Amino acid sequence: MTNPPTIFISLGAQKTGTAWLYNFFNRHPECATTPYKELHFFAKKAGGVMKRRLDAFATCLQANGADLTDEDRASHNRFLERIQALEKIPERNAADFEQLLLGIAGPTSKVVGEFTPANGVLSVPVLKSLAKLSTKPKFLLLLRDPVDRMWSQLRMMARTQSESLDQAPQRAEFLLNAFLADDLPKLAVRHRYDTMIENVREAIPPSQLQLRFYETFYCTSGLASFCDFLGIEPRVDKLDERPHLGISAPLSLTDRQRLRDRLIDQYSATQAALGPLPPRWREQLEI
Repeated sequence: MTNPPTIFISLGAQKTGTAWLYNFFNRHPECATTPYKELHFFAKKAGGVMKRRLDAFATCLQANGADLTDEDRASHNRFLERIQALEKIPERNAADFEQLLLGIAGPTSKVVGEFTPANGVLSVPVLKSLAKLSTKPKFLLLLRDPVDRMWSQLRMMARTQSESLDQAPQRAEFLLNAFLADDLPKLAVRHRYDTMIENVREAIPPSQLQLRFYETFYCTSGLASFCDFLGIEPRVDKLDERPHLGISAPLSLTDRQRLRDRLIDQYSATQAALGPLPPRWREQLEI
């Protein structure tokens, strides 16, 4: 009997290139992934982000389905039906998640991946339930320099909240000041690398987990190590691709120092957990 493919779960963090990895999976002949990025499968709020994401996919599929092959259109519609049914079940669990992903595997798929950055802040019990699945999922948590990651996230938020791109840099500055004043509580959990590392290490066996630095991951050797971890053929292409590139809004030296000081505990916590920091991280500490 043929072994089922490995489930791969991206744990983020947000703004660490997960869109690039999603596209990488779509290009790799031994990988499969969901028809749209970020299922937010474990978001329990009724009518929340999971439903918004699948509704957007349904609208897109209806508008552009004619451009797909008959096989892809049928596959996407089957996936949509399954996830719409699961979204209505508040008690959906890790086993439901596993079966949903296994259902999209193709005949050559060795790995099926899902890419929701918020997976990195799932509770320890949920992470444990995923790690204990029969398919022995593999997990990746990417950690980017805290200042660069936060500024990228704030710029992304500014772009979506602004009526025009011209207004976005000013909005990004406003959001930065709000974060520094602790007025954006929802962002707090996303920058706590210390909590993420502690939780994933408690919940996931080392053989199923990679903890990697963003700055050394997206290169030939970094991706080769990742492919070896997944048991797929190494493939490196389109490293210069930058999906979802943020607005151009340079961070002043003063603001960079303010943000660094706000996040300083994450530098020390990450170094204590993972060892020497990449050069980019050390540069931030020296400004």
